[in-house]
Amino acid sequence: MPHFPKGCCEVASDLLAQFLLEKGIQTKSVHGEYDYDDWENKFPHTWLETDDGVIIDITADQFAGEKIFEAFSLMPCYVGTDREFYSLFDEDYREEVFRGLRNCDGDFYRRNVDPLYEIILSHIV
Repeated sequence: MPHFPKGCCEVASDLLAQFLLEKGIQTKSVHGEYDYDDWENKFPHTWLETDDGVIIDITADQFAGEKIFEAFSLMPCYVGTDREFYSLFDEDYREEVFRGLRNCDGDFYRRNVDPLYEIILSHIV
């Protein structure tokens, strides 16, 4: 994840979802795309939501330098229920429920994300 937060929203959300799951907080990933001119300016994004509608996003600031998003104060971490920014993204899909890193994208997660999760845990626990 050398360009964090740019391009890291799905993996970062899964890592956070795993940590929250272990703390008893169930989340689901929401995947959307903002396409403001139907050509090359597409912005995919992934964030977490709880069942009661709380948005948890640790990579929204990847869009802070984009002119199209300048009306928003995009912080490195957002936790709240304001959907103004998130309503820009057409929802591609929403997970039913996060079932853990072990149930994510097969080999990529086993080789790359699982070890990264262990490294992160060693620094925060």
